[in-house]
Amino acid sequence: MGTVIDDVNSPSPSNGFASFSLDPSHPFYIHPSNNPGSQLVSVPFSGCGFMLWRNSMLNSLSAKNKLSLLDGRVNQPTPDSPYYPCWERCNDMVKASITNSVSREIVVSVMYFKTAKEV
Repeated sequence: MGTVIDDVNSPSPSNGFASFSLDPSHPFYIHPSNNPGSQLVSVPFSGCGFMLWRNSMLNSLSAKNKLSLLDGRVNQPTPDSPYYPCWERCNDMVKASITNSVSREIVVSVMYFKTAKEV
């Protein structure tokens, strides 16, 4: 069973929002160079060469410290957790990376999943 790593640096709340930052090694941390338009593999999956595509995706997600969202090492936090917005952004980023790495024909069958793990 996965866990949510607890290393939030919490200054006092201001303007009604609790502000905290994640350590760059935290799985929910998103580097400024990451964006939803990023393509993680050179050739999108179109139905052929799944194992090559899969290995490329897993290597890319591991290098970005996001593989733990897919393999169960890190679970979705509860909505009342201060980590939830971070998880939500990270999950959306990984989903976008996956959908940008498959053909349009495949995207239509996976784009409505809620979590990257489901995709």
